[in-house]
Amino acid sequence: MAPGDLQEVLKGLRLDEASHAHPDLLVGLGRADDAAVFRVTDDVAIVETVDFFPPVVDDPYTWGAVAAANAMSDVYAMGGQVLFALAVAGFPRELPKSIVTEVFRGGADKVTEAGGVIAGGHTVIDPEPKYGLCVTGCVHPRQIFIKGGLREGDMIVSLNAEELSSRRELYMSLWKHQPGEKLTFEVMRDNSVRRLEIIGGDRAEFFKAV
Repeated sequence: MAPGDLQEVLKGLRLDEASHAHPDLLVGLGRADDAAVFRVTDDVAIVETVDFFPPVVDDPYTWGAVAAANAMSDVYAMGGQVLFALAVAGFPRELPKSIVTEVFRGGADKVTEAGGVIAGGHTVIDPEPKYGLCVTGCVHPRQIFIKGGLREGDMIVSLNAEELSSRRELYMSLWKHQPGEKLTFEVMRDNSVRRLEIIGGDRAEFFKAV
């Protein structure tokens, strides 16, 4: 389903309203991101994602490995580590079982390589083959990477691990970096600290605009 169509479907459910909010849901439906993040303790948050797709290569082992790597990449994109995964798959009834085995083997090997483990899964009969993973990872609640850049109301705590206490310190720190350089901000948002990666812009063009 296209992102725009999905947004239209979810809009009717009103899942982003206060009645569906939870103080420990740090990343959810409020803004599109790579995975959901739920705080368990002050030091541990669970990262959860699911992804699957039809074959992208002819070799079944390679397809399994690629699909697994793609699913796990969402956990890494949030700054997390992979713990375990559940396989999600659909195959035609007539597909040779040896091919299905190789798909599963490719996925399992890739998860093992990442330091995780396949803990189970679910399969259905489907005329079009599909395979992927539901991946569970963990991350420190103060070290989450999120999409979307800075928002109005964010309080910037640090830039590239350098603590900031004033706007002047922020400007001085920004001035040290070149356009196109990747910058890591820690910001206070919704009563929790989030980590953002932003590509720096052209300073001269910015000051011309203001």
